[in-house]
Amino acid sequence: MKILGDIIKETIVDLGIQETIKKHQVITDWDQLVGTAIARVAEPQRLSRGRLFVKVINDAWRNELFYQKNEIIDRINSALRSHVVTDIVYI
Repeated sequence: MKILGDIIKETIVDLGIQETIKKHQVITDWDQLVGTAIARVAEPQRLSRGRLFVKVINDAWRNELFYQKNEIIDRINSALRSHVVTDIVYI
């Protein structure tokens, strides 16, 4: 007997939508992926062709997050076990 979670995972793979779901997770799971400190000052807007567009509350935070860009990308991709995000554009 298969567990429901395993059946769902197999179905997702069979349908070829695992990457689409991971892209959606970047937006929906933002707080968990980047932490509450960053989530309080930055909000993901959309993910297009690997570029994540993130709205930041002010220029000071935009500058700070710019220097953390590679770390944030690595954190997201590691958590999702996929290279979903290749760049972040702070807006």
